[in-house]
Amino acid sequence: MPVFLHDTMSREVRPLLLKPGRSTFGMYCCGPTVYGPAHIGNFRTFLLQDVLRRTLEVDGLKVKHGPQPHRRR
Repeated sequence: MPVFLHDTMSREVRPLLLKPGRSTFGMYCCGPTVYGPAHIGNFRTFLLQDVLRRTLEVDGLKVKHGPQPHRRR
């Protein structure tokens, strides 16, 4: 089942594809930028990335979901 996402840079809907030669899809989610009391909107980012990860896994893809790339050791 192909997954399509809206690319805000090109303003087009594009398929989510693995890079050639890769067998694992890598993703990360930036931490919250909260300037006031937490609210349900702050949770939306994490909910959507979790649904995306689970959808990809159900589709048979391996997903590496981890910290921001510049913080890996």
